[in-house]
Amino acid sequence: MDVYFGDIQDISTIDYPGEVVSVLFFCGCPMRCPFCQNFNLLNYSDCQKVSVEKIIDHIKDSAPFITGIAVTGGEPSQQIDQLIEIISKVKKLDLLTKIDTNGYYPKNLKTICDLDIVDYFAMDIKNELTPKSYAKATGLSSISGNKLINRIKQSIQTIINSNAIFEARTTIVPSINDSDKVIENICENISGVNRYVLQQFRCIDQVLDKKFADVPSPTREQLIHYAEIAKNYIDDIRIRTAEHGEERI
Repeated sequence: MDVYFGDIQDISTIDYPGEVVSVLFFCGCPMRCPFCQNFNLLNYSDCQKVSVEKIIDHIKDSAPFITGIAVTGGEPSQQIDQLIEIISKVKKLDLLTKIDTNGYYPKNLKTICDLDIVDYFAMDIKNELTPKSYAKATGLSSISGNKLINRIKQSIQTIINSNAIFEARTTIVPSINDSDKVIENICENISGVNRYVLQQFRCIDQVLDKKFADVPSPTREQLIHYAEIAKNYIDDIRIRTAEHGEERI
């Protein structure tokens, strides 16, 4: 079986809290977030086809130096059969497994959750869960806003009901989701997650919509402010900034 694939980062200490992992970049994503920095992974046509066995062989070579893998993208669950095959084989190597998702495919997430082979999910909550706001953050104004929100809410509940650790996270992007109201709305909709992380938007190189290349990063103080709001809803709140890395608030 082949997978549309970007690359493998052999060693990472920041993609799975407390673990050293290899990061796998899957291609293909239904969203078109204007601030996306992995836009080179959005389309299959921009990626290579790689056999699952070749990927597993590469992971086996790294296995003595890692404790698990993190699969990101793109949206990994778009290629659900390939994702399940890789995760299943990695579990047989006695390694931890983590999936980053945007929640667009709740049925696919339910399928992999039912197999109980994922140790950790990190789901990006892009904006407050209202049709207009979520369409703005994801570039999906062409589909029904209510349909999109229903998908996201189904995915949240599916992961909450699984046995995996569930980290919800929001990248704070000025002009998109930097308001108290947004944080309150998100927190009201993710009750039951293990932790909620507020991340600092930073344009390191390029983004999908060039207008966002000049958007300034929110300050650490802004993230702390939003974290204090979030603590009214969720116990484990963290922020991630370039200056101080991850901090629990």
